[in-house]
Amino acid sequence: RRLRINPTIEALLMTGAAAATCYRLSHDPNDSTRAHVIELGIVTVTSVLYFFMRSPNDKGAIWATDGRNYRESNEDGALNALLLGPLLATTVLFNALDEQQSLVNVSPGGEPLPLPRWRVEGPPRILQHTRPTRGGLSALILSRYSLVSLLNLTSTVLLCHLLATKWIKKPHEFPRSNWRRLGSFTLFALALSLLLELVRETALLLGLPLWESLARWELVTAALIFQADLYTISRLARKSFTLGELGIVAMVGVTLSMEAINLTIAKLLPVTTPFVKTFRRPTPLLIFQLALVVGTFIVGFLLSPLLYLSRNLAQKPTHRLRWPDKRNLHRRLLAGFFYLFTTLYVVGVLGMWVRWLLVRKDPWIWALQFLLQGERVWSRAALVAYWLCLVGISVSGWSAVVTNAKRFKTLSSTYSRNGSGGGIGGASSSLKINVKLTTIPNPKSPAGIEIVEGGGGGSSSSSSSTSNKKANGGNAGMTKGVGINGNSGGGGGGGTVVVKEATTLKKATHLSLNARRKFFHALAVLLFVPGIAFDPAFTHLAFSLAFSIFIFAEYVRYYALYPFGASLHVFMSEFLDQKDSGPVILSHFYLLTGCAGPLWIEGPSSILHQTGVLVLGVGDAIASIVGRRYGRLHWPSSPKTVEGSMAFLLSILLSAWSLRSLGLCHHFDMARFSILVALLGLLEGVSDQNDNLVLPIFAVIIGSLVGL
Repeated sequence: RRLRINPTIEALLMTGAAAATCYRLSHDPNDSTRAHVIELGIVTVTSVLYFFMRSPNDKGAIWATDGRNYRESNEDGALNALLLGPLLATTVLFNALDEQQSLVNVSPGGEPLPLPRWRVEGPPRILQHTRPTRGGLSALILSRYSLVSLLNLTSTVLLCHLLATKWIKKPHEFPRSNWRRLGSFTLFALALSLLLELVRETALLLGLPLWESLARWELVTAALIFQADLYTISRLARKSFTLGELGIVAMVGVTLSMEAINLTIAKLLPVTTPFVKTFRRPTPLLIFQLALVVGTFIVGFLLSPLLYLSRNLAQKPTHRLRWPDKRNLHRRLLAGFFYLFTTLYVVGVLGMWVRWLLVRKDPWIWALQFLLQGERVWSRAALVAYWLCLVGISVSGWSAVVTNAKRFKTLSSTYSRNGSGGGIGGASSSLKINVKLTTIPNPKSPAGIEIVEGGGGGSSSSSSSTSNKKANGGNAGMTKGVGINGNSGGGGGGGTVVVKEATTLKKATHLSLNARRKFFHALAVLLFVPGIAFDPAFTHLAFSLAFSIFIFAEYVRYYALYPFGASLHVFMSEFLDQKDSGPVILSHFYLLTGCAGPLWIEGPSSILHQTGVLVLGVGDAIASIVGRRYGRLHWPSSPKTVEGSMAFLLSILLSAWSLRSLGLCHHFDMARFSILVALLGLLEGVSDQNDNLVLPIFAVIIGSLVGL
């Protein structure tokens, strides 16, 4: 406990990846690339010192927040948040540098994705000049220089918050008033942003290239957006994130925001903008993703008053309402206005923004044409039909399971049935059956409840009653299973019917939570592997659309929007685990992001595109099942087992070999891939952060370092 074995192993993995990345940066032949090793080196050294020098029981916090804002965990994951962002940015920079060698022409407006694998048109003509870029480098390389500086800056901001709440004012010393906390945070965020700009200017005067790829306005804007994301998410999604997960999510948020801002500025100033500064190629795929993801969050922000009123109306007791008889009418009106304004915003504002960036191409017509531009005219439509079929079957099946579970939970404590049935050979019999089922809360049970039953009153000569008493040492008061007490005049099947029905309902209710969750991991494999393999461009856009639908569905669920809010909440609640401890349900977001992330990065390796699906859909699911059933040797202070980690390693290797054998990905070196999976297995075994978020990012970083 004193050495914190698991967090130390996790920290060594992160530090090793950072050291290897710094070494590769320092040996790059380009001076501009080598200059970024100073930024990454400073962040790495200070982050590692912060981790190893703090007390084992210390938990970091953002300014004006405290432990109530974060999910409970053995380790807060601060080092992950500090290092994973800069390492991922440097990794995608390496990818752009490698691709530069194959480029024939370099355009300030960006280059298209490589054909024929990516079946999508190139970037629209946003700029109105063809001036050469700085140093003859591609716009993608110059943009990713800015990305490296941006994420090193955000890590520095996060580290300043951690040190400030450790040395200046501890979390429990802040006032209880939310308004006073907000004011304190606002002042701190403004002061820190201006201070970092002053530090950057001083460093440049001294010849130290610190965040030099960012303009002044970009540095201040990015620092403020990042800090606003940190505080807003920690307040609204209280106890939904650890500090590490919060930092990673905020970094993704500021990255997408800066891409949207830079695209808009390039369109507004097409002559003076030297190049389109987006961290991925500015193709229609990126434009649609920014509209779908960033735009959906903006919808929630703009319509937050309606959402707040809807949740408040649904939660408030009837006797406290001014017009209790009009509750349902008011809920319908709020939901109707939300749906109406959302439609107007999507069709009007977002649709016009996309049309503007696509150079007067209607986004709806473009999407329809894109659907018909696959390898065959029908191939993308067939892929959509395949996805809808799988999702429809899965959701309808699990809806039936949830309905049965709800039915079982709402049974009265005594289940009685009087019936008559045919005896053997047609003889009639009368059977009175009393089955007493009692459900009691039990968090250790797979479904959260435990089923017990009483022996029932009345005289009985039934052998089942006698056997129950014997099995319980004479105590017939509480026994697991189903107890039957009845007066029978002959052989009958009525008791069997009751037992079978109760047993069926019990199995539906007690279906392992782990099995329920891992089913969707397996579903992800069936959904995503064919799409990534055969049509990554279309799958890229489909992932973005699915993510925006998830955000919208969470609005409906959390804010109890009529008429779908309650049904969505009941359905989603059946799949919660201890990591969904806050008001926001994040598991499906993490699963989708983990599977889509390697593809959204648009790297050159097809096996790395599949790595997120293999790690989460195959490795994580198999590790959980094997670890729970056969695991004996546990990692220190962890419920995870070494047997589960071995199953994780072998299942991913076997799946990757199968993909290579079937021609679903390019040829790759199995030895290097084995190193990648072994490190992922070690991280999966020791990390207390959400696997669906951390493992895919680490996989992309290590995959680049080992040459995949």
